[in-house]
Amino acid sequence: MQHDLNTYGKSVIEYGAKGDGINNDAPAFQAAFDSDCPLITIPFGKYIIGSPLTIGSDTAIHAHRRAEIILGDNVCTKRGDFLITNRNHASGNRNITIRGGIWNGSSVTNPKSDLFDLNGYSGALMNFINVINITISDVTLFNPSAYFTRFCKIDGFLFENITFTATRPCSNNDGIHLGGYCQNGIIRNLRASTPNTPNDDMVAMNADDCVKRAENLDLECGFIQNIVIDGLYADSCHSFIRMLSVDSEIKNISINNIKGGFAAMAINMDAARYCRTPLTDEIDVGCIKNVLVTNMDVYSTSKNSRRAFICLESNMENFVINNFKRDTGNDASDSGDTVRIRNIGESDIVLNGLTLCQIESFEGVRQSTPDNTEKYRFRIKNKTGATLSLQHGAFERLEINKTDNFSYFE
Repeated sequence: MQHDLNTYGKSVIEYGAKGDGINNDAPAFQAAFDSDCPLITIPFGKYIIGSPLTIGSDTAIHAHRRAEIILGDNVCTKRGDFLITNRNHASGNRNITIRGGIWNGSSVTNPKSDLFDLNGYSGALMNFINVINITISDVTLFNPSAYFTRFCKIDGFLFENITFTATRPCSNNDGIHLGGYCQNGIIRNLRASTPNTPNDDMVAMNADDCVKRAENLDLECGFIQNIVIDGLYADSCHSFIRMLSVDSEIKNISINNIKGGFAAMAINMDAARYCRTPLTDEIDVGCIKNVLVTNMDVYSTSKNSRRAFICLESNMENFVINNFKRDTGNDASDSGDTVRIRNIGESDIVLNGLTLCQIESFEGVRQSTPDNTEKYRFRIKNKTGATLSLQHGAFERLEINKTDNFSYFE
């Protein structure tokens, strides 16, 4: 974490900011962001932001780690309002950095608009669309009325050392929300510091979505690719990871080190079949390729949950999970499956490092490797609507491929 401000650049105080928690400091902030200075610093203080902020290209914001940037009452009311966003959504921006600070969305006095209000406030705290090279690091994001952050059409990004905190969890409360055309990025060391936070997906990769919902206005559907995620920690988030693909491709995703509790799912790939605005009810949809997930140690916080920890209902090629642990000491759920696979096209599935009693239903044959470790191979056929459910317990490896790409036991 950043402890001291750099000694170069210009401070928002030089542009008239008071940082007293009373005066409207938005004009001073905006004047600083509109200057030609490449580095703007925000000293310790409480800054009331009375109008939405925009930031242009080749600009870095370095805030004291305890500087509070607080959205004023009833500031965000309509489509296009955010605490902070990039200046040129149509033509694009480049080289934007936000480091440090506590960024407060004041959800009580800036509520998200109705879900289907086409001119309504999305509820997103930070919004960046059409940006090349963006870094957000060492920040605390506090009390948005929907997404903590949302992104679309970004190429080259680093999001690290981010803390999500909320005294008033809201719906559609994703931590990092990636819309279409996001690529070439690193997301690491995300933490939730309060219960029920984030109250939706900690990281959502939504290549497809209902873009007519208020929280998704001005986002687009499109590919998501080439992303490394390392280190997600929460005591009771809603879900850790969502990958949402119906038509658009998600590929080349590496996810490592997920630890903690969740209320709904650890990994959700249900193609939004069960959302308030479902995208599909068909079998054999989605295009998710080259995904490697390693080192998950998670538990459910929901008693008597009927949901699976890992919900896989989208077509996958070269989808692998290694070293999955289910923390039975903390697990409140006594009925949720560890893995549930259904609604996908004809696919081959390998599971190893488990016992036969973990398998509820399957089609296929059991085989053993030379070292006498059990491996199980299954085939799901879409015309039968088959479901494979792995009940309680851990596993060493899960691999899923379309049948014509199956690598067998290599």
